[in-house]
Amino acid sequence: MNIIKVVILLVTSLLLFQTHTRAGDTLEVCSNSANYTSGSQFKTNLDFLLSALLSNASKSGFYNTSIGNGLDTVFGLAQCRPDTSTEDCETCLNNFIVEIIKRCPNRKAATLREASCVLRYSNQRFFSRADVSPIVIYYNTKNASNVPLFSQLQGCLLNNLSQSAASEASKFKTGSIKYANCQPLYGMVECTKDLRCSACLSCLQQLITAIPDGKSGGRIVAPSCTIRYELQFKTNLDFLLSALLSNASKSGFYNTSIGKDNDTVYGLAQCRPDTSTEDCETCLNNFIVEIIKRCPNRKAATLREASCVLRYSNQRFFSGADSRPTAIYSNKKNASDVPLFSQQRGSLLNNLSESAASEASKFKTGSINYANSQPLYGLVECTKDLKYSSCLSCLQSLITAIPDGKSGAGPASDSSSSIDIVVVPIVIGVLLLIVVLCAFLIRRNKRKKRKYGMIDETEMISADSLHFDLRTIRVATDNFCDANKLGQGGFGAVYKGVLPDGQEIAVKRLSKNSGQGSQEFKNEVGLLHKLQHRNLVRLLGFSFEGEEKLLVYEYIPNTSLDRYLFDPAKKTYLDWERRYKIIGGIARGLLYLHEDSRLRIIHRDLKAGNILLDKEMNAKISDFGMAKLFVVDQTQGNTSRIAGTYGYMAPEYAMHGQFSVKSDVYSFGVLILEIVSGQKIYRFHESRDLLTFAWKLWIEGTPLELVDPTLTDNYHANEVVRCIHIGLLCVQDNIEDRPTMSSVMLMLSSFSLTLTSPTAPAFFTTSTTVPKRHEYHQVVLLLVTSLLLFQTQTSAGDPSLVVCSSSANYTSGSKFDTNLDVLLSSLVSNASQNRFYNTSIGKDNDTVYGLAQCRPDIPIEDCKTCLNNFTVEIIKRCPKGKAAFYGKELVFCDTPTNDSSLKLIPSLISAIPDGKSGGRIVAPSCTLRYELYIFFDPPSPPPPASAAASPPPLPNNTKTPSDVGPGSDSSSSIAIVVVPIVIGVLLLIVVLCAFLLRKNKRKKRKDGMTDGTEIISADSLQFDLRTIRAATDNFCDANKLGQGGFGAVYKGVLPDGQEIAVKRLSKNSGQGSQEFKNEVVLLHKLQHRNLVRLLGFSFEGEEKLLVYEYIPNTSLDKYLFDPAKKTYLDWKGDIKS
Repeated sequence: MNIIKVVILLVTSLLLFQTHTRAGDTLEVCSNSANYTSGSQFKTNLDFLLSALLSNASKSGFYNTSIGNGLDTVFGLAQCRPDTSTEDCETCLNNFIVEIIKRCPNRKAATLREASCVLRYSNQRFFSRADVSPIVIYYNTKNASNVPLFSQLQGCLLNNLSQSAASEASKFKTGSIKYANCQPLYGMVECTKDLRCSACLSCLQQLITAIPDGKSGGRIVAPSCTIRYELQFKTNLDFLLSALLSNASKSGFYNTSIGKDNDTVYGLAQCRPDTSTEDCETCLNNFIVEIIKRCPNRKAATLREASCVLRYSNQRFFSGADSRPTAIYSNKKNASDVPLFSQQRGSLLNNLSESAASEASKFKTGSINYANSQPLYGLVECTKDLKYSSCLSCLQSLITAIPDGKSGAGPASDSSSSIDIVVVPIVIGVLLLIVVLCAFLIRRNKRKKRKYGMIDETEMISADSLHFDLRTIRVATDNFCDANKLGQGGFGAVYKGVLPDGQEIAVKRLSKNSGQGSQEFKNEVGLLHKLQHRNLVRLLGFSFEGEEKLLVYEYIPNTSLDRYLFDPAKKTYLDWERRYKIIGGIARGLLYLHEDSRLRIIHRDLKAGNILLDKEMNAKISDFGMAKLFVVDQTQGNTSRIAGTYGYMAPEYAMHGQFSVKSDVYSFGVLILEIVSGQKIYRFHESRDLLTFAWKLWIEGTPLELVDPTLTDNYHANEVVRCIHIGLLCVQDNIEDRPTMSSVMLMLSSFSLTLTSPTAPAFFTTSTTVPKRHEYHQVVLLLVTSLLLFQTQTSAGDPSLVVCSSSANYTSGSKFDTNLDVLLSSLVSNASQNRFYNTSIGKDNDTVYGLAQCRPDIPIEDCKTCLNNFTVEIIKRCPKGKAAFYGKELVFCDTPTNDSSLKLIPSLISAIPDGKSGGRIVAPSCTLRYELYIFFDPPSPPPPASAAASPPPLPNNTKTPSDVGPGSDSSSSIAIVVVPIVIGVLLLIVVLCAFLLRKNKRKKRKDGMTDGTEIISADSLQFDLRTIRAATDNFCDANKLGQGGFGAVYKGVLPDGQEIAVKRLSKNSGQGSQEFKNEVVLLHKLQHRNLVRLLGFSFEGEEKLLVYEYIPNTSLDKYLFDPAKKTYLDWKGDIKS
C-alpha cells in the first residue's frame, strides 16, 4: 500500500465532529454535539437498535429504524454492498457494532463506513437526507497517461453510473468504459438505500467534484454515498483472487480469467481432495495475503504447499503442464537398501501417476511394501485443469528429479538418545495431565447444567426426541440397500426401512452432491416438525451426523401419485372416485399451508411425484425442501435461486423468481389437468403441452375429450368438467385471475357456485421458437446414450442447435421415462448454481446420462431460465427419443501447443535418482510425494504399524538442516532442552484446543449442523431474561393479568412496541422442568389461527418463562360470566367464537 496516499478532507466544522481513518480505509465519524450516560434510557435503546440492525440488515442487505421516544429516540441505519455475501455482511456489521462503541464511546451520533458496509446511528433523524460531510479521499499516486482524455471518460462513466444508481432500488451500480488502447476504466457508485433519487444523485455528484485530477484510481467516501474508479491490472487481480477464494474453498478447485487484452489476469486455486472445506479456505485465504506480500506488483505468481495451490498470470496457463521451477524437499537419511528402494518407489509413483492422470480429481495415494514388509507411502497430484497426457507428463518429470536414496521429505533427526529419554516421558505426562483436566471440566459443566435445570435444545424439540441414531437407520434400511430404494428425487434417494419395533419408515437420504444442502434440510425439518395435517406427510425424525443428512417419514405404502397416474397398467386402479378424492385431499393440504397454518407456507415444488398415497389412497403432500415461510399477512416474495420442476412452475416464478400462494395454485391447476387426463404436463398431444391441448378442447366446447381413456364412461361428467374448469382457472397467466385455495375448496364442494370463464392459460404455445432474450446464452444440455444415429433440426430464425437420436425410443410411463424426469429436474437445480453439472440416474438399459452447462459469465437467474426453457423444448422437439442434444452458439476447436513441458521425457524409470527414502517434488501444475510413513488419510485402514519410527515432518524450505550436535550429559543441558519443549507443548495444546473449539463452531455453521433451537425455528424462540424483565417492568404487579396453577401471567411490551403475555413459572410450583418442556414442545408443534401462539421462552437459572402473543380481550369467562360484559356476546359472536 506504499503507493497509496490517503487525503482526508473535513468539510464540516471540526467543532462538531472528530474524523479518523484506520487500516482498511474505514470512514469514522464521532459526534461531539451530545453524549449519553451508561445505564440511561438512550443507551438501552441504542443496544436494542444495534441488535435489530444486525439481525435484519445481515439478511436483507439494508435496514433502518428508530427506537424510543422524545429525547431518548435513537435512529439507525445499516447497509451492505449488494455484491457482498450474507456471511461477509454479517461479519462486517458485527465488527462495526463492537467498533462503533469503542471508537465513539458515549456519543449520541456516530458513523462507520468501509467498502463492504456502513453503520450509522444518531439522536437526530437522518433518513432520506444526503450527508456528504465529512469526505475522505483515497487515491493512487500514479497519474493516467492522457490526463485530459482520462478525466473526460472518468466523468462520463461516473455520471452515467450515478444516474442509473439513483433511479434503482439497490442504489448501487458498476460499469466500465474504454480508455486508451481499449484499456477498461472501471467504476462503482453507491448510496444508502434510504435516499430518494434526487438526494442520491446530489450526493454522488458532490463526490465526483472532489476527485483529484488525473489520478488513475481512487475511492471517495461520505456517510451517505461512495464512489470508486480504477484503471489497472491490480483491479482485475483483486476481483480474481476474491473469486478464486469464494469458489475454490467450496468445490476444491476453480479457475477463471478476468479482464481483457493486456489487463487480463488468469487464475487457478485448488485444494487437495483430502483437505477439509475449512482448512482449504484458511489455506487459500493465507495465500491471497502472502502472494501479494511476497510478489508485490508482479503480473504472475504461484504459491504452493501440501494443502493448496494458488496461481495467477497475465498469460494463459490453463491445461498446460508447468514443471518449472521445481522445489525439492528430502530427508537427510538414506534408505537401507537403495537399489530395492528405488525400484519400489518408481513402481509406486508411476502407478499412482497413471491413476491420478486418468481421474477427475487428479489425485491419488497408495502404498507398496518395502523391506521387511515396511510400507512405502506415496501421493501424487496435478491441478484439475490438466488433461491426462499433461498431468502424466508433469508427474513423470518430477519423478526424474527425485534425489538419490532419500527416505522421505522430512529431515532425519540425529538428536541424542539421552535427550529423547528425558523429553518423551515429560511430554507424555503433560499430555495426560491436560486430557484429565479437560475431561474434568467437561464433566463438571454437564453436572452444572443438570443442577440448574438447563436442558439442551434437542431435548426442547420433543420429549420423545426427533433424533434417530445413524446406525439405527442403516440397520433399518439394510445399509441403504438398492432393493429398499423407493425412488430418486432431485436432492437424493428415498429408502424403505423397518425399525426394531416393526414400524415401517421412509428415509430420505440427502445426496452429498445435491444442490439442496443444509439450508433446505433445515427448512424441511423445521417446517414438517411444525405442520400437523392429515393431508401432509408426517415427519417422524431426522439424523444429521457428519455428511449424512436423513429425514425419517411415515411410510406411505402406495408411494407417489405419478407411479399410478402415468403407468399404463397401474392407472386403472385410479377410478374417477379416487381421482376426485385425491384432488380434494391436495386442495385441503394446500389450504392448510396457505391459510389455516399459523404461518403462510409456499411449497414451490408441487407435482405428482410429491403427492404420496396412503393405503386408503388419501393424498399427502410431501417434500418441503424448497418451501418458503411467510408471515400471515405476507403475500409474495422473490428469489434468484429458482427451484422446482419446470411445467409445474408458474410463469412469474420460472422467469423472474417471483413466488406467492398463487404459484402453488398454478401447480395445483396443472395437477388437476394431469389427474383428469392421465398425461404429463409437457408430454402430450402432437408435441403440444397439456395446457395448450386442454385450452383448445375447452374453447371448442369438447372438454370431456381430455378425460383419461382408461376411465371409459365411469365418471360424473359434471364433476370432470368442473375440475377442468377449476384447473384452467388455476393456470391463468395473470396472477390476479387465479383463485385462492379457499375459493378452490368452495368451488369443489358447492356446485351451485357459478365459476368465472377462464382465458388462455400461461405458457399457451403456438410455436416452439426459443425467446430471443436468451440468444446470447451459450448453454449446453446433453443427454448421451448413443451418438451413432442422430437427426439434426434447424429452423430459420432459430439460433438453437437441436440433435435428436433416431437409434432408440422410450415409452410413456416406462422406467426410462421416470428416470429422465428426475434427471432433468436435477440438472436444472444443480447446473444453475454451479454453471455445470453432469450425472446419471437408473440402472442397466434404463440408465440415462445427462449434462447441463451455462457459460461462466451468465447470471444464475438467466442460466436457470435458459435451462428451464430447454427442458421443455428438448422433450417437445425430440419426443420419446433416448438421446438428444440442445445447445446454442456452440464452438468446438482444438488448440495446438508447442509447450516443451508436454513432451514425454524418455527413459523415465532409469532417470529416477536412486535410493532416496522419501521426498516431495512440487511444480505449479502438479506435485508428487513418497514416504516410508503415512502422511495422508488412506482410503482404507492402514497396514499394521512397523517398528520403524516415522520421520519428522517436512522442512519449510529447500535447505537441508545441519546435524544436531551431541547432547550433554549434564542436568543443565537436559533442562535447556526439556523446559522449552514442555512450554512449547503446553502452548501448542492450548492453541490446538482453542482451534478445535472454533473449528467445531464454524463447521456447525458451515455444514448446516443446527442446534435444536435453530431446527425449532429459524427466527429462534429464545428470549433474553433481561429483555423480559424490562418488558414487564420487572414483573410489576400492575402488569399482572392473572394467576394460574403453575404461576402468574404478566403483560409486557417489547422494545419494538409488540405486546406480549409472559407466563412466569412459580419456583415452588409442582410443574417443574418436565411440564415446562411439555408446554414448549406442544405449543411449538401446534400452529393454527384458533390456538394461542407461543412467541418464545426463557430458561435461565431458576427462571422459567413462556412468552405468548397478547390477547387484549383476555379470556371467555371474563365476558361469559360477567352480568355487564356478557351483553357484548351476541349470538353471532358466540357462533364465531
